[in-house]
Amino acid sequence: MKSGEKGETGRPMERLPLPDLARELATDGLALTRAEFVLARVWLAPKFARAKLALGLIAVAAGLAFLGTIALVMGLLIALAVPLGPGLAGLSIGGPAVTISGLLGWIGLRQLSALLKPLLEKLP
Repeated sequence: MKSGEKGETGRPMERLPLPDLARELATDGLALTRAEFVLARVWLAPKFARAKLALGLIAVAAGLAFLGTIALVMGLLIALAVPLGPGLAGLSIGGPAVTISGLLGWIGLRQLSALLKPLLEKLP
């Protein structure tokens, strides 16, 4: 490089020692990283607020659905207890419920295993 040459910014280019260049690179990299974090925080903050509200609504809906399901099952048990008796009514409602929940859990575990298998194979 000849003295008096100008760089991309139009400023005269200087010959800096390697440690000074490395220090400048580290400082600029740190400043860029901090700026990216600030930008990400500003960009994501409203999305996180909306996501928290949505997850709260989903949790309340799931809780109410669970309580409603319990009420329906109890009503069915009470209705069946008169003609069948309490023991047989409990078996006729609990047996299929446990069977269906076991089947759904097994299907879910198989699907999750299939999704995670490629990720687990990449681990050392």
